[in-house]
Amino acid sequence: MSVANNNVALVLKRILLLVAALAALSGCGGSNAPPAPPPPPSAGSGGVNATDVIDRPIVVLVSFDGFRWDYQDLYSTPAMDRLEAEGVMSLPLELNRDV
Repeated sequence: MSVANNNVALVLKRILLLVAALAALSGCGGSNAPPAPPPPPSAGSGGVNATDVIDRPIVVLVSFDGFRWDYQDLYSTPAMDRLEAEGVMSLPLELNRDV
């Protein structure tokens, strides 16, 4: 397969993935249920950090459900590559079937 065909196949896969994601998201938020009540005033900090934790680093955990362990090796993922280069990435996790 030529480079052009590989590029076309990659673009088509990405378009298909986008269409699938949009189709999955189109069903979100369509509930007729009333909105959840706001949290009580005592819950949380109201968006203000406490002075004893203001100097601690902020940790953001990003998890991709359904993202195969080898996708980053098989496809071009420049945004994820930047995240990995500027942060931390865990090794692939293995399921322990003995538990």
